[in-house]
Amino acid sequence: MVRPACMALIVLQLCMSACVNDGSRADREKTIQTNQSDSGQIAAAQKWLVSSIEAHFSNQIEADFAELCTPQYAEFKRDATNVDLDPGMSEAAFRKKWGRRCGPYAGIGEGFMVAGTDHGKIRVRSCQYSHKTEMGHYLFKTILEDLDFGSVFYRDISVKQHRKAFRIDDVLEKRNAFALP
Repeated sequence: MVRPACMALIVLQLCMSACVNDGSRADREKTIQTNQSDSGQIAAAQKWLVSSIEAHFSNQIEADFAELCTPQYAEFKRDATNVDLDPGMSEAAFRKKWGRRCGPYAGIGEGFMVAGTDHGKIRVRSCQYSHKTEMGHYLFKTILEDLDFGSVFYRDISVKQHRKAFRIDDVLEKRNAFALP
């Protein structure tokens, strides 16, 4: 017997697969069917993602953002943040080093998860499971909100198992909406 929550997740997966492709790197990856045994992992990954982002930005954890990420994504994001800054690399060198991983939503010159360096209290407004990628990562369509400055950040976040824990393996920085002064 299929539990209602599992059935809803399966239906959501099928609906999301039928949506129009916007051409992003994550959407170009082939998706694989989410099976019932994944539903517990998806829920756990989603809970971890929300609490980790909010804790990171509220300074409840004294760690660098790299503690939330796979080593490769942490290196990628450090490089992306420092493009054309001293001692960062040029954009051409960055694109050469990271190749296919560097798409239009790489967040070049932007901070981790939020654009810019100054921000207020960040909360996760929405974090919805989208699909499981061919690589076995869980993709979450996430909206972050800066409660103090009124900015909103739209992100597609790829989460994977890494050494018996969840880690962020990619963030597609889709759109920033800054409040008008």
